[in-house]
Amino acid sequence: MTAHVVFPAYDDLPATLSPVLLELLRRELGFDGVVITDALDMKAIADTVGHGEGAVRSLAAGADLVCIGNPGYPESYDADRRLGTVVDALVAAVGDGRLPADRLEEAAERVARLRGWLADDVVSRVVTARGDVRVDAPRVVDLGGAVNIAAGDRERHLRELLEQRSGDGRPVVLARHPDQLPEVARLVAEHPDAVVVWSGIDVEVPGDNVVLTHGGGRTVAEAAATLILGERR
Repeated sequence: MTAHVVFPAYDDLPATLSPVLLELLRRELGFDGVVITDALDMKAIADTVGHGEGAVRSLAAGADLVCIGNPGYPESYDADRRLGTVVDALVAAVGDGRLPADRLEEAAERVARLRGWLADDVVSRVVTARGDVRVDAPRVVDLGGAVNIAAGDRERHLRELLEQRSGDGRPVVLARHPDQLPEVARLVAEHPDAVVVWSGIDVEVPGDNVVLTHGGGRTVAEAAATLILGERR
């Protein structure tokens, strides 16, 4: 992850926007992994070149993934609109030649490799189960509720995957926040065969049949759906 700090001995630009420093990382230090920017909401970027231009210049400099930031800190903003601003800036930069298409292709290849590694190695070890969690036609009970700032509050990947095979089978309870634990305990008491999928912080989760995902992203959801449905989604 790049920092928005200046190293005057090398460049007058923050490291996030510096082709000189990112070239040093690639060529002299030999790093071939994914370079991720720190949040563009930080004032070193947001109050100077701005979010859209910051995304363009960081990718052009050699970054592969852009971290836009946290829509609740330090002040609230419309996350979808901010994303649209960044996307519009990137499209315009590709159109006028400031951001070469082959630079984006290189970044996409690195991100694809990272995703493959996460899906095949890391996630397969992070998503764990206890008890009997196999369900053919799950009755999905999504408790919704608050989530952390990293997971967001819009996307419900696992629910969507499970509902493709929903039916009158065992209940599958999706929960993620400690405040939901009493409701989880009540549902498990009523339906002892229920499967609880917990994507929140590390706590003692009620029930004999539990899937722990430690997150709610798409790749994690696919691994959890595989455990529950018995096939790769």
